[in-house]
Amino acid sequence: MLNVIEKDSAVNLPNQIRDLIVERIKNGYYAPRKKLDSIRRLSDELQVSRVTVIEALKLLERENYIQRIPAKGTFVSDDINHELSVVRIAFPFPEISILPATLGNTENWAMVSDTYRGMVEEARKQNAEISFMHFEEAISEFQLSRQLRRLENIDGAIFIGHQLLGLQEALLQNRKFCISIASSLESRADTIVTSDVRHAFSELAAYAKEKNYKRLKILSGIPEKTDQKKFEKKIEVLTQSFEEVEITTSRNWLYCINLNEQKMVSDILANNDFNFEDGTDIVYISTSDIVPEFYRYCFDRNIRLGQDIGVFGYASGATFDNLMPVFTYSKINNFEIGRRACAKCIEAIRSGKHLNHVELVQNVLVKGETV
Repeated sequence: MLNVIEKDSAVNLPNQIRDLIVERIKNGYYAPRKKLDSIRRLSDELQVSRVTVIEALKLLERENYIQRIPAKGTFVSDDINHELSVVRIAFPFPEISILPATLGNTENWAMVSDTYRGMVEEARKQNAEISFMHFEEAISEFQLSRQLRRLENIDGAIFIGHQLLGLQEALLQNRKFCISIASSLESRADTIVTSDVRHAFSELAAYAKEKNYKRLKILSGIPEKTDQKKFEKKIEVLTQSFEEVEITTSRNWLYCINLNEQKMVSDILANNDFNFEDGTDIVYISTSDIVPEFYRYCFDRNIRLGQDIGVFGYASGATFDNLMPVFTYSKINNFEIGRRACAKCIEAIRSGKHLNHVELVQNVLVKGETV
């Protein structure tokens, strides 16, 4: 029987007592419709004040684990088996993902939408409840404390990337399970679920080799300073994948465009010494917003995509709908990423084990006419 309370823990005493009583219910020490130990007995056993025990009981009552009946005492709920089987997951809305500028980006909108659908579908299948909650980045201990109070009744949480790191750390300290999706290694989560970039690039490289391309050129928007390291790593993996199939790469063929300039991308390309050799060059476009403008650039110069030059990308794909010729790209399976993240969160909660690993989800190669 669990009876350990850590008074020097970062987890407050009422929450520790709440967890202890839930474990006793799960282990059958407290059975459905049976009376709990009295407040005095729990107070003496755990060496805490009666006020602390009462606060813990309020948490349990709020979650329907117990019922307090006047003049009779506190009892385990009749439907406790249902309560024990339901997993409660929070999705703290990353503040960046709901900014108008982000939602106005077709690619980001598709990524977020598909990821949400995957999480909801898996939660439905596994008798889990998932709550979508918006949180701003906490800049003070007071704000963080308020956020934690809003999440007192959840078993685990799913985060986008390395956003809300303070909240991630605080939940882990409070013995909650955290999963991060589409993440960088900066995340504090137990498990990271993300697309398998290396496999995606290797698949694209093999397909380009099959089509007899000889040189790789890269077209990108200028990354934010905070994303520079991640961008460099991605370019490194890309070029390595192509070099392995003997397609030539060079840092001199990396073209970065300032998308904030008040010019069409096609005009910037024209003034950026962007050139190619007929039928032998393939261009990887790392910023999906550039793809339609690259089509315009080629159309204005009578460049035939898929014949004079190859072009491909790596994205969710919403930006490429209705493009002619059909765009070739490695499609990020955001629905599966969301579904897998939810499944891993439920697995961790039900097993009581922090998984601590990276879960890779493979992309789907969409073979269009541009390669």
